[in-house]
Amino acid sequence: MSKRAIAPIILRQFQTEAVDALAGAMIDTVAKIKAAPARQGEITRRIGCALLEAPTASGKTVMLAATAERVSAGAPVVWFWFAPFKGVIDQTVSALRAAAPALRVRDPKTDRVAVGTRPGDVFVATWASVAASNKETRKMRVDDDELPALDSLVSQVRDAGMVLGAVVDEAHHSFKAGSQAFKFYKDVLRPDLLMLATATPDDSDVELLRRMLEIERFQRISISRDRVVEERLNKKSVKAVSFVAKGSNVNLLDLNEVALRKAVDQHLALKKALKAAGIAMVPLLLVQAASANWTPAKVRDLLVNQLAFAENSVGVHTADEPDPDVQALANDPQVEVLVFKMAVATGFDAPRASTLCALRAVQDKGFGLQVIGRIMRVHPALQKLHDLPAAFDTGYVFLGDAESQVGLQQAANQVRKLRNMIEVSTDRVEVYIASADENGEITVEDEKGQRLFVLTPPESAPQRNPVVESEGVRAYGSNEPTPLFELVDQVKASQNESDRRAAALVNSGGSSNLKVSAEKAYNYPARADVPLPKCLLTEKMPADTHVLVEALVKYIKFTADHLNMVRQHRAEVERRESDLFDEKLSRRGSEQAEISDLFAKQNAWQQLRVSEYIDPQDLAHRLLKKLERAIEDAGQDVPDQKILRRALNVILVRTPALCREALKRAMGECAELVEADDLPTVLTSDVELNVSPRNLYQRRPTGLNAWEEEFADWLDLQEERVQWWIRNVQNRGAANGWGVRIILPESGKGYYPDFIVCVSGRKKPGEIALLETKERIDSADSISKSRTVHRAYGKAIMVTYDKSMGRFIRIEYDAAMNRNKEVAVFLPDDLLMD
Repeated sequence: MSKRAIAPIILRQFQTEAVDALAGAMIDTVAKIKAAPARQGEITRRIGCALLEAPTASGKTVMLAATAERVSAGAPVVWFWFAPFKGVIDQTVSALRAAAPALRVRDPKTDRVAVGTRPGDVFVATWASVAASNKETRKMRVDDDELPALDSLVSQVRDAGMVLGAVVDEAHHSFKAGSQAFKFYKDVLRPDLLMLATATPDDSDVELLRRMLEIERFQRISISRDRVVEERLNKKSVKAVSFVAKGSNVNLLDLNEVALRKAVDQHLALKKALKAAGIAMVPLLLVQAASANWTPAKVRDLLVNQLAFAENSVGVHTADEPDPDVQALANDPQVEVLVFKMAVATGFDAPRASTLCALRAVQDKGFGLQVIGRIMRVHPALQKLHDLPAAFDTGYVFLGDAESQVGLQQAANQVRKLRNMIEVSTDRVEVYIASADENGEITVEDEKGQRLFVLTPPESAPQRNPVVESEGVRAYGSNEPTPLFELVDQVKASQNESDRRAAALVNSGGSSNLKVSAEKAYNYPARADVPLPKCLLTEKMPADTHVLVEALVKYIKFTADHLNMVRQHRAEVERRESDLFDEKLSRRGSEQAEISDLFAKQNAWQQLRVSEYIDPQDLAHRLLKKLERAIEDAGQDVPDQKILRRALNVILVRTPALCREALKRAMGECAELVEADDLPTVLTSDVELNVSPRNLYQRRPTGLNAWEEEFADWLDLQEERVQWWIRNVQNRGAANGWGVRIILPESGKGYYPDFIVCVSGRKKPGEIALLETKERIDSADSISKSRTVHRAYGKAIMVTYDKSMGRFIRIEYDAAMNRNKEVAVFLPDDLLMD
């Protein structure tokens, strides 16, 4: 901890008031402890513990330092000061030397000799450095040939008659019950005085801390943000800015990149305004990178290679890439941007910072407070201005995720709860000094030496036998815990509902489709009373998929609107801006933002993957050539290949139906209609099947769900229309199988409608109709199936079941709404529908 010349700090009015109250309480506590040393623990718990609550950048460290200096000037107090993190130790030491030059700062890592210790010595460390949880810190807790253990130092200082004081800065970060640090505090340090500081005054947390430390009541001092703003230590306004993309722009704009670019715009505008005002200060842009995607390396690359920042103007400080002197980095005017992940989000002092871009979610209130705290400070050069322009008195937090503002707003709300309050009193402890002379007279004086009264002993006093409480006799009012007996529920074993149903079916021998038999197989020949086609017609993809690609490209037409997108590099985004400390100042508006080449490419690739039969790379190459020809035909200059590829990506993202609609037409042209395998003349089953009169084999197949069972019953009742029906099946492993497949144009995959029905009077080959039963009619799968046409048999008729009415409802695709809808009760003549 090197000592260098540091300009002294002049306390502001609210800081002076806080120091006066804190120092008065601590000095009075020391006096009472000196007067009644045997009651030290009780006095400390009652009046010797203080809690300072104040916003970030209000100078909590300064106030605590000034208090320690004033207390040590009149009392033999040695201080142990705990900073929250290693990275802010130097910052703390600088504040101590500036605010309290009479204090002597010492480093317990290298200076633990008790000899020469004097009032006003301050040992500065972190909780982590005194926690005996790793090899390095354990060395400091053990005596060696060169230095005594820290525990020994504490004991020797106390034995020398010194009062021990502890200061815990940013107490809400690291002072936790159950930790090694807390064990050191309770078992070793056991301070006479305690001063805590926090910027998050949550009453429940304060109460938890009080109980944890077994304190009767805190000497509590709170400072409102308004007071800090009045003294020009906090910016008047802190605004959160987020962005929302809509429509196809969602797939063109990387909102993290948008936030970063807009944060840079804000930073440059502030830099220009400061220069115009003649203020010699270069603002600092803080960028909180993420661990994935928007990593520090990616952020730096964008700043340097696309946004023209000089290499040496962008600093990086992370746990993986730490800067040994990050505080100097923050103060270096050549550094305009500091990229971090978490390392400088806590306890880091950067008065130049007015803009922060968070590329990771800020959901936690504590972390949100630290984020706000980095940009709330007012630079000393601006504190002197009489009329501070709003541009210089506002901090900005740009968010890549509009939904990640929760932690920020919670933190701001917590800061707003701070009210000016000084609740300091030492009257709860009265110290009386009693002394006896050789005659047995007892004189009682107060702590100021004022005689209160004299007690004269009686001539004789009756001897009283001590009352001994018998062992096993309970004192009045004590509460012996009532034994807790575990209650064990006795639960009867019951058979699973499905097991009971199965048992009922087996026992009754009815209502099930199946009758188990010892025979190996049952053969059911096809009916002879109806015409039996040799085979059915099914669809399949063409063997040469290049034909499909060529057809798809043929059906894509690049319009004038598409050509207008060729040189488009910006898209509309909604800007949402809210003042974290004044909700009335929120506003929304539209702006233009840079299209992300990577986002456009990734999302365009999804549009190119229209079918598993088509190579996206091949399709992209063909479309690129077609776009180039379209630009030439329009009499426009063809851009270079990089811009052309970018243009195609934008077109595909902005018109996502372009490839899909062309694929539908291409499928209709290229999907092949072929004969399926021969229909089986005999149905073979391992179990005996129930009778089904209209079925081609006059037996109900297995594997039908509840709705399909109902529909099979319906078909069996249609003697006039239904000649025969079968369950459509996909014969896996066969080249085509005997079932009927429809190729879905959206993907090129095939699906098999549930039923194949031969309908008297239907004007299709073999009088065949295809039917599909559906429960979820609005799923993407259902919509695709309802609008797709089999090249021979037409659309598969889709129905859904109304269980309450016991009837089927016909479903049709509504092209205008791009959804399925219920049309009417399904009637036998609907089987004739084309």
